[in-house]
Amino acid sequence: MTDAQEHYATLGVGRNASAAEIKKAFKLKALEFHPDKNPNGEAMFKKVNMAYSVLSDPQKRVQYDRTQQYTSTSYRRPSQPTRSHSSSAFRSRYDQKYQKPQFTEQQKRDFDERIRKEQEEYKKRQAFYQGGQDFASWYREKQREMADQEEAGRRAAQRRREEEKRE
Repeated sequence: MTDAQEHYATLGVGRNASAAEIKKAFKLKALEFHPDKNPNGEAMFKKVNMAYSVLSDPQKRVQYDRTQQYTSTSYRRPSQPTRSHSSSAFRSRYDQKYQKPQFTEQQKRDFDERIRKEQEEYKKRQAFYQGGQDFASWYREKQREMADQEEAGRRAAQRRREEEKRE
């Protein structure tokens, strides 16, 4: 596992584990991998401590859960089993959930076609709303129209002032 490891798997608990369950799992794992008892377990002991420090603090846990929800760093290929689960029933459910989808060539072509159609539809909507022009040209034209209206207003005001002076 990397620095962005799956802390729940490190401690061997589920995502909805209570604080007491997390603490109990931490104590068991800490005893198992403590460097005094297991000379080869120092790296794992550090990972267990890191996982517990994140999951035991409610604010850090919420933040961790949010980042795990929106990133794929917690993805583990089925060839990398977790320590706490070894049953074949779990493996098959795990494989179904975390394997990357395999698309056929026809599905890929259909997807590309759908994207192309959506892009065409988007361009049509833009053309309809903007009079057949791209946004930059439409914006420049609107600015010119506004400037012309302001200039016409100034001229009309100037003419009114001149007429008032004549009277």
